[in-house]
Amino acid sequence: MLNLAKICVGSHLYGTEIPTSDHDYKGIFLPSLEQVVLGNHLGNCPKSINLGTGNDVTKNTKDDIDFELYSLQYFLHLAQHGQTIAIEMLFAPPSMWVTDSKEWQYLHNRRHDFLCKNMNSFFGYCRTQATKYSTKGVRLLTLEKVLAWLETVDFGPDRPLIDVWDQIPILPYSSKYVESTNNAQMWSICGRKFHDTACVEYVYEQLTQIMKSYGQRAYASKINEGVDWKAVSHAFRIGYELKEILTTEDLKFPLAEAEFLRELKLGKLNFLNDHLEEKLETLLSELDGLAEKSDLPEQPTNMKELKNWVVSLYA
Repeated sequence: MLNLAKICVGSHLYGTEIPTSDHDYKGIFLPSLEQVVLGNHLGNCPKSINLGTGNDVTKNTKDDIDFELYSLQYFLHLAQHGQTIAIEMLFAPPSMWVTDSKEWQYLHNRRHDFLCKNMNSFFGYCRTQATKYSTKGVRLLTLEKVLAWLETVDFGPDRPLIDVWDQIPILPYSSKYVESTNNAQMWSICGRKFHDTACVEYVYEQLTQIMKSYGQRAYASKINEGVDWKAVSHAFRIGYELKEILTTEDLKFPLAEAEFLRELKLGKLNFLNDHLEEKLETLLSELDGLAEKSDLPEQPTNMKELKNWVVSLYA
């Protein structure tokens, strides 16, 4: 096994680090010929190796180091499919390289070959997930309030929602509307829709199940006024990175929006009063338009040449 590179990533790369930030490193290694030939059969050729100092039980401190290495073959797979971490590593400036090699320099020089319009599919997924997680705390608070209200309602035998329609609390992610197709009255609560004929008891049971499905991250975000600020900053960061790629066909670090992202991560802004959800939605809409107008190729270029290069390393 040959180590090819060790790159500083995360907040120190983005320019969003704070005094308590730990250090994140990603690396690339070249598996030995024996690992490549026998790995699939004997399980000796891992996609990645974790050499970090932290653990899965306690939260990392500023003194902890996260260090994960990807095999060269797996790294190229990640980069070819527009995975965020691989693209960030490729565009990290030399000042962020802890160790490097002629092989890594070759990849860095070929970094623009991995940029394409279809990166938007992956980034779109990431943005959707980041946005979803960023508001989970708010959704959880709404569910708690709605369930608390439902517990004050006399369910009765098969009592329909229409009986208490005017009492339904209007909260974030809770709204009443009329469907245009059949004029049916609907209640949407955290993405789940109920007809006004639905039994109150049934609605309560369904919302209770949704409540149970929320993870620890959502419960933790409740403490911070219902917002997971780290997730919000990630959503904006990925959006800004994609915007720069689509407009300049390049990606430079530290990010120009680093100060704003740092304020987000620290929770210095107000999610509602500063219209952050609206700003994020505007950014996502802008990205859709930029992707359509971009001159980037539909798919990464010169991948066959890069694969032949990997083969040549073993020759």
